[in-house]
Amino acid sequence: MTGMFLVVTQLEFLVICFEKKHQAISASLDIFRINNPLRFLGYFLCVLCNFVMCIWFHFERLTKEEQWNWIRTVRIPEKSRKNLNRVFFHIQNYKEYLESFRKISHFEIYVRTSSFIILMILTLCGGIFLVFLFFIFIIHILRMMVLLKTKISAVNYQNHNEAVQSLMVQLATAAFCLTPPCLLMVFIMF
Repeated sequence: MTGMFLVVTQLEFLVICFEKKHQAISASLDIFRINNPLRFLGYFLCVLCNFVMCIWFHFERLTKEEQWNWIRTVRIPEKSRKNLNRVFFHIQNYKEYLESFRKISHFEIYVRTSSFIILMILTLCGGIFLVFLFFIFIIHILRMMVLLKTKISAVNYQNHNEAVQSLMVQLATAAFCLTPPCLLMVFIMF
């Protein structure tokens, strides 16, 4: 859960960096400024949503005793077992493997409840919204850079350009690192 919190926080701060760069260029051009109350609302929602989602995820978790009971008592109907062959890791007869599970020091079981599905859908929607914000800021920044080139000195323009390139590299690196675990989550959930 800490990893999820840190990943989402990293992406939110990356969006905030794009927003700050957008506003710095907007200030130079004196156009497309976002008013302060809207900016602070966005910052507040970044913090609030991250904490709410992580706390909700924590409450979806089973206690260790509930996990052991689940392993002991869950039965998979024969026709459902065929569908489980697509899953990377599954156990058809849980009681046989109870002692093997006890040897594993760290594992978690999350039961697919309606609340858990809603949480995953909201998480996916939040991720899509972050990607949407990235695209909006990137497109708008690139358009403003064209206008900015004629308004400021070549040295200042180069500094802005390098800062934008740095943000793009950070975004590409984050996307490269986060795409595989996000795809794995989607495949496991659906």
